Amino acid sequence: MDGMLFDASSVSCDADEANAIFPDDVEFHHGTDGLSVGGQVRKNTRRPAASCPADRGITHTVVPGTLRTCPIQDYGAMQAGKHRFDERGVAASTLAQFVSVWHLHDGMASRPCFRLRPSRH
Repeated sequence: MDGMLFDASSVSCDADEANAIFPDDVEFHHGTDGLSVGGQVRKNTRRPAASCPADRGITHTVVPGTLRTCPIQDYGAMQAGKHRFDERGVAASTLAQFVSVWHLHDGMASRPCFRLRPSRH
């Protein structure tokens, strides 16, 4: 699901597809920007899609060996790992840790999303 979200918001730049993943009560906790809920998360997702990171040479990958997925019986799953963001012409990558809690609704996973502060490397 994490890959689907980033592909939709940062590669194909389809905000509607990215926002379809979120339930109405989605929560996004960001180490710098704080808490966003519901419609604000959807609005915030439209911004990067509108400027299409892929068109600007920005790529996103999960750092190999960092992704951990833990099932939560009768609820969904939790994922944790590190994302790496690279930008064409910029020597340093940005690393960001993440923890995502996915809740299973009608056979489809959706998530409130929790991210920790990014660091430059």
